[in-house]
Amino acid sequence: MSGSLCKKLVATLPKGDFDPVAANEAPLTPPEPQAPKRHVAVLDLLRFVAAMSVMLYHYVSTGKMHANYDLPPLDPAAEYGYLGVQLFFMISGFVIFMSARQSSKRNFLWHRFIRLAPAYYAALVLTFMLCWLMPLSPYHRGLKELLFNLIPVNFLPLVFRLGHIEYMDRSYWTLSLEVQFYALAFFTICRQNQSTAVRTILTWTWVSLALHLLQLTTHNKIALILLSAASLDGYDCYFIAGCLFYILFCGRRNDVRIAVALVVSLAIAMQQVVYQVRAAGIPVKPEHLLGPVDVLGQHMLPVVAALVVASFFVLFTAISLGWDVKINRKLGSVLGGLTYPFYLLHQHIGFNLLFLMQPFLGRTAILPVAAIMLTSSIALNRFYELPLQRYLKKALSV
Repeated sequence: MSGSLCKKLVATLPKGDFDPVAANEAPLTPPEPQAPKRHVAVLDLLRFVAAMSVMLYHYVSTGKMHANYDLPPLDPAAEYGYLGVQLFFMISGFVIFMSARQSSKRNFLWHRFIRLAPAYYAALVLTFMLCWLMPLSPYHRGLKELLFNLIPVNFLPLVFRLGHIEYMDRSYWTLSLEVQFYALAFFTICRQNQSTAVRTILTWTWVSLALHLLQLTTHNKIALILLSAASLDGYDCYFIAGCLFYILFCGRRNDVRIAVALVVSLAIAMQQVVYQVRAAGIPVKPEHLLGPVDVLGQHMLPVVAALVVASFFVLFTAISLGWDVKINRKLGSVLGGLTYPFYLLHQHIGFNLLFLMQPFLGRTAILPVAAIMLTSSIALNRFYELPLQRYLKKALSV
């Protein structure tokens, strides 16, 4: 009876070899937390909001410096629309950290190329053609700008650029910082386990703090250029914050190091907002924090800009803790998809259209121009960008 029982017990044991050494060496720590396998719909909405805020800044706030097509009711809010760029960078840090960790280096590079290149080159050619056809426009671009933007030399860090080369559209300056951030992610984060990736981002936080402190204390022009290039023109804190919030999103909510690094990133961001005033040639004084400052014809309150940036950190804290919005998946896809083409197309093409329409429509010319830019961006994304991206992914097996 006992022999039969032993045979039954043996039969229930798992098949295959049993290695007692491997069993004793099994890790005692729990596996690394992974991010929930779900689409974060609010990021698509935030991309759209960021793009619209930048558009308002260009069309309403900076536009009034070139022609009389401003919208007075929107002026106060539009003056801070440039902060949509900071929001873009935080979203990029959040998304790229996830992508870099989950992709091989080859796939990461190809995915970034497929994401950026199709819309970039289409927008580049369209902007050149329209600006070339309007030689009297203040936003004229020639063959030299087209050539150097095709390469594109302007994606290199500031210190390595060969002389002064105009972007085909001034909005492209943010692409330069994005590409530099992708390069940093490629070399430091790609295929790293979470612990190593977290240590990398924490180290980057303290390096960023040192770079910003040095920028505040040095007056040597060459040193400032080098420090600016190393800190992604002072915007590195937003990419870092996005990475840190993704780490929180993955479940590391009790890690004090992440909380401290986020506080440091927020402090750097506050300083960066004030430093933009200093970079405009205005010495930063205590009254400049609470009183209006005239920067390039715009009356800005640095304290308001700082509060807007702080609200981005609050928003991402909620997202990292699981908050999201319910939005139709198709609508979210449309909003998220049109954002990048819209950002590339809206400024110089939009200014040229405003230049044409303003004599007939006055300040209301902004409305049809915005509608044209949105419609064009949706069409470019749906009928050109997405089909080409699908083809390239299949051709490159990524």
